[in-house]
Amino acid sequence: MSSIRPINKARFLFITVSLLRTFEFEGVPGHVLLETTRFEEKNGKTLLTAISVYQTVEDRDGMVSAGMESGALESMDLLAQLVESK
Repeated sequence: MSSIRPINKARFLFITVSLLRTFEFEGVPGHVLLETTRFEEKNGKTLLTAISVYQTVEDRDGMVSAGMESGALESMDLLAQLVESK
């Protein structure tokens, strides 16, 4: 008669989610950027990385001067509040 002992193994699934989108800021219409947003687990927390690629340096500067940076920071603050409330 053989003795079978169960083997307990922990298995972890680390998922990285990436979103790819085009974005046109109302403050600078007609200038579309490509944005990649990545969510990944790091040390038990979620790391968010966003990369925006503009068609020209002038497009980037125009969006910054039109207030896009402050809007993006406000959106990140709202996302942080939402995550903390869960």
